[in-house]
Amino acid sequence: MNNQVRFWLLLLAFPLSACVDKDCCVTTQTQNSIINPTPTGRLNDTGITSCADYAFGDTRSGKHNNDVHCSLLTDVDGDPVPLGQDAVYGRDFTHNDDSDGHAGFSFTKIGASGEALPADAPQWRCVKDNVTGLIWEIKQGQTNQIIGDAGLHDPDDRYTWYNSNASVKGGHEGSADGGEANCSGYSAADTVSYCNTEAYVKRVNKAGLCGASDWRMPSVKELTSLADLSLTVIAIDQRYFPQTQATAYWSNTVLTHVYNLGDARVLAVSFGRWVIPWGSDGALKAGVYDDQPSPTSAYHPIRLVRSGLQTANTQTTPLSAFCNNPSLPESTPTRDFTIHNDRTVTHTTTGLMWKRDTEYELMSWKDALDHVQTLNRQGGYAGYTDWRLPNFKEIQSIVEYCRILSNIVEYCRILSSVSWLLVGIEPRSFFYAQFEYVFF
Repeated sequence: MNNQVRFWLLLLAFPLSACVDKDCCVTTQTQNSIINPTPTGRLNDTGITSCADYAFGDTRSGKHNNDVHCSLLTDVDGDPVPLGQDAVYGRDFTHNDDSDGHAGFSFTKIGASGEALPADAPQWRCVKDNVTGLIWEIKQGQTNQIIGDAGLHDPDDRYTWYNSNASVKGGHEGSADGGEANCSGYSAADTVSYCNTEAYVKRVNKAGLCGASDWRMPSVKELTSLADLSLTVIAIDQRYFPQTQATAYWSNTVLTHVYNLGDARVLAVSFGRWVIPWGSDGALKAGVYDDQPSPTSAYHPIRLVRSGLQTANTQTTPLSAFCNNPSLPESTPTRDFTIHNDRTVTHTTTGLMWKRDTEYELMSWKDALDHVQTLNRQGGYAGYTDWRLPNFKEIQSIVEYCRILSNIVEYCRILSSVSWLLVGIEPRSFFYAQFEYVFF
C-alpha cells in the first residue's frame, strides 16, 4: 500500500451489543435435512492476519513490508509497525481457524439436494457462508475455456447483464442477447436459453439447485463479502469456491450515468484485481473490473446467491428521492441507521457504531492509527474507548450506490478526499465524500 498519501479520518467502534463469540455470528439452519439461508447482516472479515510497517520518511528504510507480525513495534528494517491495524480486530483475530475457511471465514459445503456435507467432501454444489448466512452457487467442471462443456454451471460461461423490470433498475433493462453462444445451451431462436443474467437465474431456479428455487443475483456488497484480501491472485478461498477466475463477476447493483456515458453501468466484482477499490469518480469500487463499472453488454461470469429473502436491494426495495436516479433503490436504506444524541450513529444491519463527524485534519496512515490510539487512551469519544479505523468491508457497508458521484449513506457525509480504510462522511445526517485512489 502506498500509505504516504493523506486522508480524512472516520472512526468506528463496536457497541457492547455487537456479536463477539463464534456461536453468535456463525449459524446453520436446516429444515428436512436441507440447509437454508439465515441472513445475519454481519460482515465477513478481510482475511488479513499480518500487519504492515510504515517505511516512509528520511529516517526510515523505504522498504515496505506487509507481512509483519503484529506483536512487533518495529520490523527487521527498523521501521515502525503502527498499532491498531486490521489484523488485530475481528474474526480473523478472534476466530483464526482454517478448518472451515481461511482465518475468520466459515463455510459449509452443501450437496445437490441441499444436505450439509463434511469439509473434506470431494464434491459439492453449493456453499453456505456461516458468518453472513448466505448460500452461494458453486461452479462445476474445469476452467478450460470451453463454453458449456460442464453444463448449466460451467465456470467458463459468460453472460450479459439484463433485468426486464427496468422501472426499478434506473430505467435500463440492459442487454438481453449479445448474439454470442457464451453459455451452455444457447440458441438465438430461444429466449429461455439466452446468455443473460435474468435468463440464467430462471434456468437455475427451474433446475432446483441444492433443492432451492429462490436463487438470485447478488448485490455488490454480498459478492464482495466473499473476498479474502490476504490473497493476491484469486481473492477467495478456493477450497470452497474452486474454479473462481481472476475476472469480474456480475452483481445486481446498478449505477446510472457514471462517467457521463449516458447509460446504465453495473458493478462487477473481480476476485483477481484488488488494486484500486476507490475510484476517482467517487464510486467505491470494490475491485471493479477494468477500474470502472461495466456496460450491460459486456460478458461476465455469475455466481448466484440465496438469502431466503425475495430481493437484496433490487426489485422490491422502496425507491427514494435521495438517490440521484429516483427509479433506483437505496443500497443502504435510511431505515437501517439509528442516530444517537452523542454524535454517533449505529448501522443496525451490521451492528457497527460510527462517529458522525470526521477528524478535520489531514494525516498519514500511521498518524491516523496513532490518533485513534491516543483518542482511546485520553477517554475516547461519546463514552466509548474502543474506537478504531474500519476495514474495507466495513466502509463498503455504509456506501450508498444509488448516488452517482458522492456515494453517501444517509447518515454520513464523506469529505472530498479519501480516508484511510474508512470514509469521512453527511447529506442528511452522516457526512459524504468523493474518493481518490487508494492502492492496496
